[in-house]
Amino acid sequence: MLNYILRRIGTALLVLLGAITITFFLAHAISVNPVTVWVGKQAQNSASLVAIYTKEYHLNDSLYIQYFYYIDGLLHFQLGFSPLRSEPVTLVLSQTLPYTAQLIFLAMVITVVIGIAGGILSAKFANSPLEKAIKVTYISSTAAPAFMIPLILLLLFSSFLRVFPTSGTIDPLIALPAHITGIPLLDAILEGNWTAFVSLLKHALLPSFAIAIALY
Repeated sequence: MLNYILRRIGTALLVLLGAITITFFLAHAISVNPVTVWVGKQAQNSASLVAIYTKEYHLNDSLYIQYFYYIDGLLHFQLGFSPLRSEPVTLVLSQTLPYTAQLIFLAMVITVVIGIAGGILSAKFANSPLEKAIKVTYISSTAAPAFMIPLILLLLFSSFLRVFPTSGTIDPLIALPAHITGIPLLDAILEGNWTAFVSLLKHALLPSFAIAIALY
């Protein structure tokens, strides 16, 4: 068991390193100077800004030296600065991670419920049309591309049936619950703000269901 766990951890680390390496070299392959990609049109009008980025990310050094500093920064949780959000990446992650956590939790709950219910119904109604329908659903969800499932759900439940919202975290007219744990759904429960809880849950269910189907 220990050897299996260590192998899985080692494989995960190799995959992570591979993804990081590919991302790094792709960023340099897109443009000779990545600053033009990060900064955009401002790169032509602000030489000082380009110089700051060039010095900060060692862009005048060789590609291998830049890669060394890139990995060193990741190991020290120095993830850089987001030009899109105008904030450090670590701050962006800290702001969005609670929302990701609640989506993953809801997806796991939905997956467990669907899995157990499907297994019980398949065993109880063996060789019936219901069992065949469950098998077809399972095979279809497994074979379908991951990006197609949320698109289909979005078109069906948001655009056509209008049961769930198309985007956002909460209704614009409803305030987020007070920051207690950082996870909005849990904060709404602890605060007793059921209006916010219903709205948060309504916005989170569709993406969580899409993840659950992909995992099913």
